[in-house]
Amino acid sequence: DWTAPPLRRGETVIVSDVHHSGHVPPEYIAAMEAVQQKSVVLVPLIKEGKWAGVLAVGEDAPRDWKAEDADLARETLERMWAAAQRARAEESL
Repeated sequence: DWTAPPLRRGETVIVSDVHHSGHVPPEYIAAMEAVQQKSVVLVPLIKEGKWAGVLAVGEDAPRDWKAEDADLARETLERMWAAAQRARAEESL
């Protein structure tokens, strides 16, 4: 998968337009269109030095993603992780 290397390094992947990004390999464009993703922000979750997950936020049209969009996705992902950790801790009690 073309997104795995940067995500594993903890880098956010931002694609404003799958057709004109230069980062999306041609063989992935059709797959992204099949799920109506013309633009996407992928935010990695790194815990204890390891890639633990990713939050993908997409649009069905090209979009000029702002830094604030990626920041909001990152904050949302961290809150989701914290909620899941709390639920696991409560379950174990």
